[in-house]
Amino acid sequence: MQTFAVFISLALSLTASARVPDWNRDDDSFKTPTRNGGVVTLQKSLACAAIHKKYVSKRSTDSEATVLVKPSVALDCLKSIEVDTERDVEFIDYLLPFVEFQSTLAYLARPPSEYLIPGVDVVNGLLEIKSKLLEGSFRSQYDFTLELEGVIRRAKDGHLAFVLPLNEAFAFNRGAGGLISISEDGLSTPKVFLLDDLAKSRREGCSISDIKRIDRKPVLEYLETLSTLGSSQDPDALYNEVFDSIAKTGANKTGLFHQQKFGYLRDTTAIEFQNNTRIVFENTAVVVANFTQIDSPEALHKYVELPTPTSSTTTSTATSTTLHKASPTVKGYPYPVDKHFADWIAGYFLNDTEYRDIAVLALNGFVSRRDQNIDEEEDVMEFHRTLISFLSEFKRAGKKKLIIDLSDNRGGFGIAAVDLLYQLFPHITPIDSYRLRATATLDWIGNNSYQENAMLFGEGIDEKNRPYKNWDDIFGPDSFHGDDFTNLLATGLENDTWKSFQKDAVLAPGTLKPDDVIILTDSTCASACPLFTGWMQRLAGVRTVAIGGRPLGAPMQAMGGTKGGAVNSLDIIQQTILIALNNTDGLAPVSLELPSLQAAPLLVRKNAINMQNFYLSDDQTGTPLQFIYEAANCKLFYTAETALDITKMWQAVADVAWGGAKCVPGSTVNWDGTIGDNAPAFSPAVWSTAEWPVVAGGLVKVGGHNSTEAVKEVNGTKSGEQKRSDLGDGEIQFIELGPKPVMRRRPIII
Repeated sequence: MQTFAVFISLALSLTASARVPDWNRDDDSFKTPTRNGGVVTLQKSLACAAIHKKYVSKRSTDSEATVLVKPSVALDCLKSIEVDTERDVEFIDYLLPFVEFQSTLAYLARPPSEYLIPGVDVVNGLLEIKSKLLEGSFRSQYDFTLELEGVIRRAKDGHLAFVLPLNEAFAFNRGAGGLISISEDGLSTPKVFLLDDLAKSRREGCSISDIKRIDRKPVLEYLETLSTLGSSQDPDALYNEVFDSIAKTGANKTGLFHQQKFGYLRDTTAIEFQNNTRIVFENTAVVVANFTQIDSPEALHKYVELPTPTSSTTTSTATSTTLHKASPTVKGYPYPVDKHFADWIAGYFLNDTEYRDIAVLALNGFVSRRDQNIDEEEDVMEFHRTLISFLSEFKRAGKKKLIIDLSDNRGGFGIAAVDLLYQLFPHITPIDSYRLRATATLDWIGNNSYQENAMLFGEGIDEKNRPYKNWDDIFGPDSFHGDDFTNLLATGLENDTWKSFQKDAVLAPGTLKPDDVIILTDSTCASACPLFTGWMQRLAGVRTVAIGGRPLGAPMQAMGGTKGGAVNSLDIIQQTILIALNNTDGLAPVSLELPSLQAAPLLVRKNAINMQNFYLSDDQTGTPLQFIYEAANCKLFYTAETALDITKMWQAVADVAWGGAKCVPGSTVNWDGTIGDNAPAFSPAVWSTAEWPVVAGGLVKVGGHNSTEAVKEVNGTKSGEQKRSDLGDGEIQFIELGPKPVMRRRPIII
């Protein structure tokens, strides 16, 4: 069976930099640490040994025991590692040629006005960090890894990642638990409560108070600043990442306030309530790394950061699991009509009389979680089975309307998005045109291997599914926003043999009208999720409702996660280079700075590059979807009922879609506050107002106003013609080859 491309969001839980807010300072929690140099103190040097002792003792009686330490002890251990300057500089140099494949560099460095958060010049940020290394500006290895990963994460692209294991050696939990943002009626300004308080109030009928300050900062200011550590490119989606939700619970996740895996916390969190009570909660650090042999800073560096002879740049893919212990329900959800054994798609019927003709299809992803270790083909076939089974029951039961709940959906299989679209609206052909950055390296790879490199160039077809005649026709280039890009390519997903799924179609064309379907998201919708939602919204005319977000009477995007194309790991890029080198007997122009074919000098737990910019079908500006504002048709806030009862949330969405209920004022085009057929236009009112931490290469303001200079030249040139001329007939280098890989369109899960 033919393999298939995958779109997946990394769903990274947090985003920050080495100049991250200093969570250990009681006075200025969000200011950046100073770098005055200095030596590692004795206390810090002993912290790793103390953690080792506790870890070994705890695990000696229970090999699965959770080991907890004070956050300050974890931080002392992390900050006791001396800077490995030589290796760190080598690591920056290793990454830079890979980063040149990132498709959004020019737009991140000078964002258009519809991009709602500050941008970042990724390449110059990495070069700045390299300069600081050479100047000796970092006080510890941990300071370096935080700042490096912080620059990458600041791009807010779930398809761009270099997750360093030292930054995830501990996970930090707040003793206060999770938070929830609640509106009295779903329309008025919401207030922030402790989730445990809200649940107790609903259970026991007691009165509770909302939160006024956290660590002496106004609650909204604190949480907006915390939200900047999230992974989304939309400020409302970022704000939702802070809070717990039923969708997160169903996927075994929490909000960023509850637990953060990047950055660190102080030992306590002080919360002041509107009723003038104040509670100080103890925080903890969960020991994630295996500390069995780690009893010193040197050992932490060795066992967590340094490659071994068997380590690799790439992340291993899932292996087949033959036994699945499936629960009959998804945690927090009612009993389903049917569901995937991995819980990422499930169908439900609303049985109350006034909602009896409504069904719900809930997808908290388009792929199973990585820790479930499910074979990709088995995973997507089970998705298809569940979908067909649910739609068969939908038809048999005489249901007329459908809510598609994509809350906390961070992406997955592109073919699953295609299958879902086909099953609901079989007459619609998906449009998925993309461009790659037209660099000299890509030109050389394409010239020597484009017909063999399906992972990069798909089937070599244009946006109208017509085959390109040769590489020159693909490469172009076209120039947009100070950078060069290939001509439009299509993924060819709709031409894939998986289109045979259509033979199982349950619903005849026209069974569902656009007004019969409504899509619900919390704006964290990423990767394959906006692929599907975009098709439904733009091609089928289906309306969208966004829930939660900032306490703002304004529109909110339904798709606030990454809108990039297929994600590629570093080993895929290395394999494309190997194919080209095998076709040139290992010869390449010396002028090319090809990415290394060796493993990275430091371990990278997750890695990815977004090589494909997706576009609107009628786009004339070359602006990637990642930087285009697309509001939902309506916005709702959570209420106490809808936050704790998923069925009540679906009923509230049904009331808006088909019952004439109101939307948040300012979030719809209709004068009477009901949901409109059209979505509101962009307005600067939706720009982020958060205080963003400083990162190397990072911009401060939004809307492009703080970057008036032209985009810096990429690779020293501004046109594809100049880039191509670099290849010329100049000096040739020989690169030692391994076996020639076979590049197929296979799943890439990171």
